[in-house]
Amino acid sequence: MDYKRIWKKYTLILRISTVLIIIFLFFLRWLFLENSTIQLVASMSVVGLVLLLKIYLNSLLVRETHKALNETIGLDFWYDSIQRYGKSRRKKNQINARIASITYAYMIGDFPSVISQAEELQFAGIRKTYLNFLWIISLKASLLSAKIISKDDLLKSLHYLNFKDERAKEVEQREFLAMYDILVERKPNDFFNQATAPQAFERLELQYFKALNEQLSGNKAQARSLFEEIAQEDERLYFVQMAKQWLASEDHSLSALMPDPKLES
Repeated sequence: MDYKRIWKKYTLILRISTVLIIIFLFFLRWLFLENSTIQLVASMSVVGLVLLLKIYLNSLLVRETHKALNETIGLDFWYDSIQRYGKSRRKKNQINARIASITYAYMIGDFPSVISQAEELQFAGIRKTYLNFLWIISLKASLLSAKIISKDDLLKSLHYLNFKDERAKEVEQREFLAMYDILVERKPNDFFNQATAPQAFERLELQYFKALNEQLSGNKAQARSLFEEIAQEDERLYFVQMAKQWLASEDHSLSALMPDPKLES
């Protein structure tokens, strides 16, 4: 998926439409050259039209981007986002670049970078929706890298999650507890057998934990089938690398995929 092409298409539409609206403004100013009131109303109307057009095109861009991420893994999308927003001086764009950088780092398994960048951004005065995202991705990175080895520490961290929907909060908490059981306690938890996700990378992540769970449950044939499916995806992804590592091992042990919490501590 060429994500740059999506952005270029909507940027081009916005620019062409803006130019046409401005030309229309000059036409109105010429048509009512002697009526300053109509000229003022026309100018304000054009400004409003440009703003409405930008909002509308941004909503279409977000919709098409979400559609693309639902169908593809999206690693290149986040890389392109870093490049697109990274050089901007606007604070909003700089935050977008940092969010993209954190997401990209998580996808390739650079968990120390995820944790450190998330901690820095938490004190940057960003929106609550971003704060939730930072807590979630930082907690996942901490569990996958064995930085969290105590259930009490995990439960304390979960209190910082802020959801308007209590059911969504409960599901998120259950997911983290399932991750803890599998990665730290090394015991099966069937949460991932029923879990679903809208985006392709999230589905891959669920499939990875489902494979770990099957292995812990003693279902090695099912675990192998899931890991083989994961291994077909982009080899830059952490979960793909771990799946290939498991498939290449002689004893198909999970010790190489999950850091020992005792050693990490």
